[in-house]
Amino acid sequence: MPPSSAAATQRRLRVLLIAPHFSEYTARLAGALATEVDVTVGFNQDNWRAEIDTLPGEAGFLTGFDSFFFTTRRTVLRWLGAAKVLWTLIRRRPDIVHFQETHNRIVWLTEPLARRFAPVVLTIHDPVPHAGRDEAALEFWPQRLAIRRRAALCLAHGDHCLRVLATPEAGGITGAGNIRHGVVLQPGP
Repeated sequence: MPPSSAAATQRRLRVLLIAPHFSEYTARLAGALATEVDVTVGFNQDNWRAEIDTLPGEAGFLTGFDSFFFTTRRTVLRWLGAAKVLWTLIRRRPDIVHFQETHNRIVWLTEPLARRFAPVVLTIHDPVPHAGRDEAALEFWPQRLAIRRRAALCLAHGDHCLRVLATPEAGGITGAGNIRHGVVLQPGP
């Protein structure tokens, strides 16, 4: 039996994921989403090499979605990477733009234009900077808080992160979604 005309003309939702960091996490998320929606992912090439290229065995979860790469190592490359993200926005016309929040400048370079194309979803991995490498996040903390407040939806991992996210120092974000993090940076089952 042929599908109804409404079902035949209905197109799949288009999602653009931008991953300046958390490549494995984002690839697994993209693979899961791709069963229901059309997904394109922009990966930071350096982070991809650190997280995906070093995985032991077969990376069978890297299917079902389109991807492109950018780099942010130097200023000129960061601007070229931002242009690549914006070109993908124009070409793909996503229904949702989903950023993995990091202190990487490509997020605050591209988010203002991205939200003109589609609602922005932001996965917040660290509600407040923690000791270690994340301390570099403090340099652009006001920009991160502004992006959080403008996002159509913020996502966090667990009740503790949701409580911290609601505090003034983390942006006072209430009503964020709570999603499972899943296992990353380990061999598959």
